[in-house]
Order: sequence, then C-alpha cells, then structure tokens
Amino acid sequence: MLVKENMSLRKRISNLEKPTVGIEASCQVVAKQIHRDVKHLNQDQPWPPLPTELDSYSSVPSSVKSLLSCLLSGTGEKEQRLRDSFGMDLVYAISHGKVNTSKHILLAFAVKSLTGNINLIRILNRFGHCVSYSMLEEIDTSLCLHKLGQDGGVTPDQVKPYVPTVLAWDNIDRLEETLTGRGTSHRVNGIAVQPRMFGPELPRPACDVPKSKQRTVSVSLPALPVYAVGTRCGPPTRSYVEVKTDICADALKKNFLWFPKDRDVRKKWEVALRREGFTASDSSVLCSEHFKQDDLDRTGQIVRLRDGVIPSIFSFPVHLQRPEKGRTTCTSRRSEESLSVASQDASNTATSHPQPQPNDDHGYALPASPTSLKARLNEALARVESLEREKKNAMAREKRAKTTVKSLLGDLREKNLINEELEERLEFYSDLQIDFMAKQGHEYTKAYREFALTLHLHGPKAYKYLRETQHFPLPHPHTLQRWLCSVDDKPGLNKMMLDMLERRCLEDQAKYGCVALMLDAMAIRKHVQYNPHTQSMSGFVDMGDGNSETDVATEALVFMVVGIQGHWKAPIAYYLMNSLSPVTQRVLLSHALEELHARGIRVAYSPIASTTGQINWRYINYLNDVQKKDGLHAANKITDKHVYYENQKMRVSLAAQTLSRSVSVALRTMRDLGYSQFKHSEATAEFIEMIDRLFDIMNGRNPRAKGFKAPLGALNWMERKECLSRAREYLLTLVTKDGTPLHQSKRSIKIVLVIA
Repeated sequence: MLVKENMSLRKRISNLEKPTVGIEASCQVVAKQIHRDVKHLNQDQPWPPLPTELDSYSSVPSSVKSLLSCLLSGTGEKEQRLRDSFGMDLVYAISHGKVNTSKHILLAFAVKSLTGNINLIRILNRFGHCVSYSMLEEIDTSLCLHKLGQDGGVTPDQVKPYVPTVLAWDNIDRLEETLTGRGTSHRVNGIAVQPRMFGPELPRPACDVPKSKQRTVSVSLPALPVYAVGTRCGPPTRSYVEVKTDICADALKKNFLWFPKDRDVRKKWEVALRREGFTASDSSVLCSEHFKQDDLDRTGQIVRLRDGVIPSIFSFPVHLQRPEKGRTTCTSRRSEESLSVASQDASNTATSHPQPQPNDDHGYALPASPTSLKARLNEALARVESLEREKKNAMAREKRAKTTVKSLLGDLREKNLINEELEERLEFYSDLQIDFMAKQGHEYTKAYREFALTLHLHGPKAYKYLRETQHFPLPHPHTLQRWLCSVDDKPGLNKMMLDMLERRCLEDQAKYGCVALMLDAMAIRKHVQYNPHTQSMSGFVDMGDGNSETDVATEALVFMVVGIQGHWKAPIAYYLMNSLSPVTQRVLLSHALEELHARGIRVAYSPIASTTGQINWRYINYLNDVQKKDGLHAANKITDKHVYYENQKMRVSLAAQTLSRSVSVALRTMRDLGYSQFKHSEATAEFIEMIDRLFDIMNGRNPRAKGFKAPLGALNWMERKECLSRAREYLLTLVTKDGTPLHQSKRSIKIVLVIA
C-alpha cells in the first residue's frame, strides 16, 4: 500500500515539473503572436486626431484583449478600464510610439491643461503612459490649423456657418480698486446671436491638414470690412471748450444774465452783440461786464437788470467799431494836426486795411476758429515744455551741486561705513563733484584718482555702497588695479609717497610735520613670478639698490610713518629679504630718517612718564650691554634676542621675561652699585615691576603656586583687591611727553582695557 502511494506521489511531482518548460514555451508563443498582431496594426492613423475620430485610436488586437481578460478577471467598469489602459500601453510600447492611442493623447492633454508642467509630461512619456511633449505640440497645432481651415476662424462648433449672426461685446470690470485707478483687470464677453434654422445644415468645408513637425501657428486674418451706417445722430456740437484754468475760475465769479423774453428787447440785445448769424434762445446768457453799473440792481441777494436796459460795453475788433465823426471847427482841426506822425500812420493803416479779429473781450472765451485755437494751444504747450526743460536743468544743477564728496561723508558716517580717521582723510577731497565723472569720454583727474584709491583702500564697504547701491560713477575695481600697477612699487624708499608727504607738510605743518616711524618684518610665501609691467622676475631678495639677487625672499621689512597730531599713516619703504642683521636694519633706518629730515618732517619719540620719572627702553639695552661685557647675568634672562625682538614679536615668552620682577631688581641693583647709566632707572623699574605683578595676578591658575602667581581665592581676595587698586591708580598717573594722561591719548586702548 505504501509503495503504491509513493509511486503515485512521484508521478504527480513529475507531472508538476514537466509543464514548467511547456508554460515558458507557451508564453513565448503568445508573446510572439501579440507582437505580430501589434505590428500588423494600421499605423496610418487619420491626421489630425479629431475628438470624433478618437475611436480609431483605441484599436487593441484581440489577442491582447484575450490575454488581459485572463489576467484581470471580472466584468466591472474598473476591470474594463484597466484592461483598456494596459492594452493601449502594450500597443504603444511594442510599436515604439508609432501607434498613438486615445489614452496616450488624452492623458497628455489632460496633464498639460491641469498642471501646465512640461517635465511631468516628459516623465509620463518615458514610462510609456502618454505621447511626448513634442508630439503633443504637433497634434495641438494640427487641430488649430484644421479648425482655421474649416471656417477661417476660431468660432465654436455651436455657431453655424452661412447663418446671419449678431455679435455683442462688452468690457466688464473685475471690481478691483487701485490708488490711481490704473492696473485694474477686465473681462471681455462676446455673445453671438443666430436665428434658429430648420432643415438640413450645410456641411462645413473639408480641410486636410498634412502631418508635419509644425508646432506653431501664424495666421494672417483678413481685414474687417468698413460699414457706413450713416451720419451721427445726437445733440449738436458746442462752439466752446471747457478748460479749468485761472481764467475759468475768474469767469465763474462773474454774473451771467438771461436774455430777456420780450422779443423786441431781445432783438435789441442781438443787434448790440454784432455777431453774424446769432439768434438768442431761452437758455442764452450774457456776462454782466457788458452793462454799466447803473444798469444793474444789486440791492438784493440776486443781481438783476433794470427794465429796458441794453448792453453797451464791448471791446469789438476794429472792423466792427462804429466810425466817429470828426469835428469841423478850427480848434479841433489844430488839435488833430498836433498828433504824432506815428499815431497818424497807425490810425491810417488800421482804417485803410481793416482785418477781421476775434472777439477777445473775455479772457475765458476761446476763439471760434479751430485754427486760432490750435495755434494758442501749441503756443501754450511750447511754453510748458520750455518751463519743464528749465526746471529739469535747474534740478540737475542742484543735484550736481549737492553730489560732492563733502555731502557724501555725512551719509557714509551715519551708516557706519567709514570711521573718523577715514572721514578726516577724505575731507581733503570735499570739493570734488562726483557727477562730473559720469560724462562720456571724461578723463579722471589726479584728484579723482587719489579719492577713488583712498576710499577703496581704506573703506571698501563704503566704495561698494556708493558704486553698486547709489550708482555713483566711481571707477571699477579693475580700473583701480590698473592704476596701481602703473605706480612705482619697486622695493626701497618710495619717492612718490615721500614727495606727497612733503607737499602735505607744506600745507599743514602741525598735522604732517611731526611723525612716528614704525618698522616691522612680515613673513611672505616663497614665490617667484614674472611682472609684465617691469618685464622682470619678482620675488627675489631686493634691497632697493638695483643689485640682482638669486635668493628667494621670505620676509618683507616695511617702514611706515604715523601722524602724531592727525589720524593718518603712510608706508614709505619696503625691502624683500630672507635674513637681516641688526646692523643692516640700523643702516636702513638711518636712510629713512635722513629722507624724512630732508623733507622737513621731524620724527618724534613720545616717551611715557610716571610720577617718579621717565620710562625708557634704553635701560634694558644698558643692562644687556653690561651683562655681555662682564659675562655675568644679574639673575635675569635678558639677551640679544630680548633687545632685538623685531623678528620674534609673536613670542610672548620674550615679553614676559623682559617685563619681569627679576629685570626690575637687576635695574635697581645696577643703580645701587653706582653705574651712571642707571641713575634715573627707578621709573622704568617700577613700571616693569607693576606690569609683572598684573601679569602674575591675571595669569595665575596653578593651585600650588605662591605669592601673586597663586589663583584668586577667598584667602587672598583682599590682598589682590588692594594690589589691583594700586595698579589702577598707578596706570592713571602715566602721562605722555606733552603731559596728556595716557588713558586719554591715542594709545589709551591698552590702558583702558586694564583699568576697566
């Protein structure tokens, strides 16, 4: 029994394994059949794909429908929609897009209409769900051309051809309000009214649009015919123009009187006006200035005319004035002969050649002739244009007068774009006008160049603000670089800078006559490059003597002068080197001092003094010389590297060893031993001792240290407080050479930081 069951089980397993190969083969056969069916589909689809012909774009082979019916079982609407969608996707994918289905066309139009996103259409096309965007544009263009070819326009399908049509258009506001009344939106609605027609409709003309890659439409619509509907019907035009001017305002103050209703009196008024073809109506009025004051009754609130009054005051032209009869007596003839010849000529000319003139008796009454009115209008417009031009020129002159460097300094100072030192430096160019630099072909003067270079060098933010934000015509930074390249920047003493300081010294001796000389060595990267301006290689050791060196420079020694009375500084020399001895530095310093002295610039040294004397660095030099001469050190670490520290300024240990208590004790010991050069060294020793004590208190952090080097705590708080108070009082007593307290001088920042 078990053997039979085992054998039957094996047969079932073998039957299950064998059909696997058969299923794969069957799938391949079905796939090839579907591929052939799709290839045999008619790819010559009607063009363009009209909405009424989209059914021909939904052809799916029966083999594909059968396959999808087996895969997606069900008879519901959802299953049928999925079968149609998947079938069209298979047809589109197998034909490589040569057969366009209704799904692929409509989905592309729907995405474009709903989102307007081109990238989304391209993504769907790459996944095979819709046509490409270029194909979509071709279909859209062909549909438009087809519509234009049918009836020559873009009228809706509901508008029937060959039927009389009435069009009504209206501009409707979108109920938007703006401050000026401009910029509002409108909507134009059009209505076409056609009578109801019975019977068969005439067919629309056929239009065949060939398939092409055209994606744009250019249509030249014919000009609309001009219809003459007859003369305009409406009220007659008025012979005057209402203009609100001062003359009109004056006219509104006048009293206008109605023409009388009595026909005889009205006729007399018309004759008195002397206007050809004028007939007064019931609404005609006349100004009160044509009546004498006795003709008006002003007793009540309303001005009235007296009975039987006729207007008599007019300023008629010459040809309308009544000639006056001359007197015939001898006396009157003699008075007429006494008139001037010029008056006689003018009178004869006016009498012999009378010219019609407009009735300008009222300033608010415009000429009746359109030609005269246009002439007066042109004259007024020309006068207005002339006045506007004069106003524009005056405003431009006022703007140019205000746009000087002096007017800009206050604005830059308020915005914190320049400091006091730069403001003082730029006051030298306060009379320069910025707008002159904007002229085409205008060459920058020397003063403009110096101003632009100074502002860009010391205030780049202010330069950028004026040039890019305020749009001042300042030179481009590349232009400034080109100017700087033309300056003599060779190593050595800068003759141009020294000459400039000499001129400034002659102009302001107090500000530029006394300076402090500073020198410093800065490390530079070893680099050699070609200089196209000097046509030579730069980067080697250069001491300004013209001798060519082969060693590459590693340091730059810079000499700079700083004003003692003014806030200014200027570099006067620099040297490229790789090592420099103290003797060489002394020689270079002597050359700089001689050049400054030759130009009348005095280099001053402003020492610091306390209540016990002057604090001077020379006592440190004396101490080093004595220790080197005797070969012994007085319990301190002073050596040549402490004295000549220029190349080791960043080493704090040298400053701590120089300003230490051991050096202070050594100076006092030398004084007590009778060395004459240390006779007045007490002030220097006291200063060094005080600075050493402050350094120990502020730098103490070792809990095992003793004295002033111990950290601040509850046990030594009172002692430290008393020591800091004495140090503060001592620093406040320090003064400069001219007696100014050190904490109020230009070198006050270091002292203020300590005493604060």
